Amino acid sequence: MGWTSPQEHYTRSVKGTAGEEATVTFRVLNAGDRVEINSKAAKVIATNDDEQRGEIDMAVWQFASLRRAIVSWDIPLPVSEASLKQLDSSVFDQLSQYVSFDGIPDEEEESSPLGAGADAHGNDSQQSA
Repeated sequence: MGWTSPQEHYTRSVKGTAGEEATVTFRVLNAGDRVEINSKAAKVIATNDDEQRGEIDMAVWQFASLRRAIVSWDIPLPVSEASLKQLDSSVFDQLSQYVSFDGIPDEEEESSPLGAGADAHGNDSQQSA
């Protein structure tokens, strides 16, 4: 049906820092996930003119998205927030590339939880130099 996110899981491989490979099972995130993730990552900032503005902390958003998307892995750690925090940043970045709100990504296609055109570090790859 075209109204809801697929409940299917998908697997991808990631490489450790010594070249070892692990299989990770993800699930497609849905609107409810987005609401929960945004509420964790939202910050309200006071400005000099007594107004407030909202911002999304992208590091918190990326971490929360990844935590919700990973179903299982064969990395020799339990799937948990503590384990995600222990991962080498290159492994964390690989995992983050596979998080999807837009259905199961193609095997070769990597999505970015930071939005179209952004890499895992938040750099806009579509900006002209």
